[in-house]
Order: sequence, then structure tokens, then C-alpha cells
Amino acid sequence: MDGESVAIRLPLAGTEGALVDASERRLNESQQHIRCLKRLRGPHMVQLYGLSRTQGADKRTVVVTEVPSGGTLGANLSLVRRRKQRLTGATVLALSLQIVRATRFLHESDTSGGWALSGDAIGLALPLREDWAARQRIKLFEVGGTVCKAECGADVRREFPADYVGYMAPELLDEDRDTGVGKEETFRRLCMADMYSVGVLLWEMASGNRPFEGLRPAQVVAAVIGRGERPGFPPEGVAEEVQDLISRLWVKDPEARPTAVEACRLLETVPSAPPMF
Repeated sequence: MDGESVAIRLPLAGTEGALVDASERRLNESQQHIRCLKRLRGPHMVQLYGLSRTQGADKRTVVVTEVPSGGTLGANLSLVRRRKQRLTGATVLALSLQIVRATRFLHESDTSGGWALSGDAIGLALPLREDWAARQRIKLFEVGGTVCKAECGADVRREFPADYVGYMAPELLDEDRDTGVGKEETFRRLCMADMYSVGVLLWEMASGNRPFEGLRPAQVVAAVIGRGERPGFPPEGVAEEVQDLISRLWVKDPEARPTAVEACRLLETVPSAPPMF
């Protein structure tokens, strides 16, 4: 790590302002989070350097990871919004393909994002520039809600940051959802919830807007579950395949959403799609 930037993260991130009280599970979730991070190795994952203990009376175990030099996707999109700019269709396509490939890797590694995948969960290997879009490398950066298939129980409700609500699938927000299913089914449902999050992310990149901007978490839940609303219509100016994928990824029925493999296939058929590298 000589001269390299590192991030030090609490194993269970984002508990402040959480909507669900799961403090009794905190230790187990922290251990699960660390195990998952250590197991995930690949071009679409941040590197885990190790664990450390904080000093002082409140000793906590923290995770030490690499910092992608391009920062997070969320921070880059915020900068684009502040400048009142929009990403080009080519950049949206390139980033979308990288995101679905990273999600495919996550699922093929028997791991789910858990709460949701948001822009703050994604790092960029390069700064977000139009002329670098085809060479960009997406890395899953903060997977504080990670759920491993071997360890997931029927009820995966847990603490999550309030900022994640706009990216969360309706079935995860629904208090009355059926949790009486086995491990395999629970994991499969979580993967399809990840795909809903991917749809919201793609919409955010293409539209230049944050999902449900200005609404409180409870209002977002009411909009998504009570009225079946989504952040907005798939925007114009991007490939039709991207628009179509967004619409299909955030349908209410998880079974009707494309898997990560299917999403990759769809975007890879676009003539202007950048090659895999």
C-alpha cells in the first residue's frame, strides 16, 4: 500500500438515521460483511487490504480497502448535476454495461448487494470524463449490506441508510412481504432486488436526476408501494436498449425483471457498446 490511498470503513456502514432497528444483529452482520468482502476478488470489486481495530474506549473493527482513483459514481453524478450538465448517450451506455457486468460478477459469486446498489456503492477507476467512458472500470465500492448466499436467512431486513430508499425494490420496502421461504429463494429474491436498483441507477445516469429528489423516506415508500410510482419515464437521448432495460428492471414483479446475465446480453447487442476489457 506504499503511497496508495486507502479507505477505512466500519463493517456495518450507514446505521445512523436507519429506518429499521436491527441492533441485535449488528455483530453478526459485521462479521458476515467482512467474510463477503474477503471472498470477492475480481476486476469489478475494490480490494480488501485487511482489518484494523480503532483505539480508545469504543473499540471497533474496521475494514481497510482501496480507494478507486475516480471516486464514487454518486459523487461524480452530483458534480455533473451541479454543473447543470448531462452525460452523453455513449457514456451512459458504457457505464450501464459496466454496472450490469459488475452485478453479474457479484451474483455469480453467490453474493447480493443486500439493501440496494446506489451510486455511493460504486467506485470509478478513472475520473468521469466523456473521452474515457469506453475505458472506464466500475468497481463495487461500498457493499455494507452485502448478503452471502450461504449465510442469508429468510428475513434479511436490516438497518440501512435512509439515502438508499429511492434505490430499493418495492418488495424490500414492503413490511408485509412474505419471509417464510428458504435460503435459495431468499438469495434469488435479493438478486432480483439488486436488478431493480440497477434500473434506478441507469435512470439516474441517463436523466441526470436523483430518484425521488426532495421526498422523505416515508414518502418514497408510499409512492413506490402505495401508488406504484417510479422515479420517472426512461429518458430520451440514450440507446433504446438502455431505455427498454430500465423499464423492465423496475417492474413490480421480481420474476419479470431481467437477470444480470440477461441485462448484459441485451446491452452487449447495442452496436455502439464498448468491448469487454
